[in-house]
Amino acid sequence: MNFDFFYEAQVLWDESMARNLDEFISKNPEYKVVVLAGEGHMTFGSGIPKRAFRLNKREYTIILNAGDVEKDIADFVLLPSAVSLPESPKLGRAYER
Repeated sequence: MNFDFFYEAQVLWDESMARNLDEFISKNPEYKVVVLAGEGHMTFGSGIPKRAFRLNKREYTIILNAGDVEKDIADFVLLPSAVSLPESPKLGRAYER
């Protein structure tokens, strides 16, 4: 309901993920790491990528599976074709009157 609280929570979340990533990379420098995260944590490099880069100065590449393509949104954007899936079963209870 309050955007300021949402923004603060998002920044804290992104910072935590970037610090955990940096800690892992520092302990395992020979690894290449793939981070699977939501679009909001990655677009335009904001969120995790820039925060991790600030900590370790390591190069990164952003690959998004995004519907909205804008200039500089990512290094690569995947545009898969739509797939029709069967309807999944629903759990629930019907009440009769």
